[in-house]
Amino acid sequence: MRLIIALLTNIRLFIPLLFILLYTTIASANSSPQSWLNRAIQLQIKLDISEPLGRSTFLYTHNSYNSKAYTTLGSYWDPNHQLSIRQQLDYGIRAIELDIHWTLGTRAKKEILLCHGTNKHTGCSIFDRRFEATIKEINSWLRKPAHRDQLLMIYLEDHLDGHYPEALAVLNQFIGDLIYRPNSCRQLPQTITKQTILQQAKQVILIGGNCATTAWSTTVFKDHWPTENGSFSGYPKCTTKRFSAAAVANQLIRIYEDATWLTRHFGNPPPAITPQVMHDAVSCGLGLVGAEPLVELDSRMKAAVWSWAENEPKTSSAGKHCVVQGSNGRFNAEACSSHYAYSCRNRQTNEWQVTPYTGPWSTGTARCIAAFGTHFQFDVPRSGYQNLQLLKETSGKAVWINYHDKNGQGKWLPGDYPTSLINK
Repeated sequence: MRLIIALLTNIRLFIPLLFILLYTTIASANSSPQSWLNRAIQLQIKLDISEPLGRSTFLYTHNSYNSKAYTTLGSYWDPNHQLSIRQQLDYGIRAIELDIHWTLGTRAKKEILLCHGTNKHTGCSIFDRRFEATIKEINSWLRKPAHRDQLLMIYLEDHLDGHYPEALAVLNQFIGDLIYRPNSCRQLPQTITKQTILQQAKQVILIGGNCATTAWSTTVFKDHWPTENGSFSGYPKCTTKRFSAAAVANQLIRIYEDATWLTRHFGNPPPAITPQVMHDAVSCGLGLVGAEPLVELDSRMKAAVWSWAENEPKTSSAGKHCVVQGSNGRFNAEACSSHYAYSCRNRQTNEWQVTPYTGPWSTGTARCIAAFGTHFQFDVPRSGYQNLQLLKETSGKAVWINYHDKNGQGKWLPGDYPTSLINK
């Protein structure tokens, strides 16, 4: 009996170590950066700056902290991810999840750790990463000049046992001035835009609150995103069990997978996020999709790119500083003097129209108004869903979209991008 117990104990220790080795092998095989994919994602993020949050897309990671990047002999043996949070942000992730537990740490006292555990902290290790370390990592990334026009949503899964002052102290010390705060206990409004938040010099939205205290309620928005794992119908139906296609396109809803060994073998894991699922999700305008384990060269991240054609925009394309939506729905750089029809959008109804006549890119605003009235403006699709709506109106022909790099510095921006954020 003692021998059996010893063998079982060793097996329990060996299996997590085996998966660490497998993750390391996968990571080394996928560690080379892919410049086009990363650039396309970074450019795409800026497209929905003037859209309501409910119509925006946030690439997301579930259990973002549970990564091989933080694995030690005493913690994170069964990770969801391979990349650190900084690497996830560099890759284009703009919504993350942190499970915050008030539990025993290495300082021989209770503190806030990031733990993949139960409400009673079962599964937590004293070696798990401190909340403070991750918030410092996020703070460092956000304050880089190149990132000052980036908005990050953080879902705080609350296992604090009422220790909100300790969590608030960490948040306020490092990112307090960057937090977009509710003025009372309320849910995150779906109608506010990224632009409105960023122009107030705020870069962080916190969700997962429960109205426990006044200070917590005016820092963390109540509740979190509706979750529809296993019920997303895909494109073109675009529905879930609880939500219509219109709701999916106009409200932040999430789906994600759980790639941990424990969940796959002993739990009830959500369906995998395959490249096809990712493609369908962005085509439907679904706001948050969490693929894991997230790796570089990830085919699912490539499937999330609905805008630029592969290897576009070319850095060597001299004289091509304006953009068309091609016959396949993907973006291509073109000389601004070329002649195409214009993409026009009614911002009130989200209806797209294409002008019956062509011209150079510069006359797009006037041509849209002349053709369809003042409610229509020369515009660019802000999501995969909008891109497909426009494509239906083009009759298979390339059309101008209000997207450009007129200064020739590689800063491809929608025509209404606020000048106050361009140089940040």
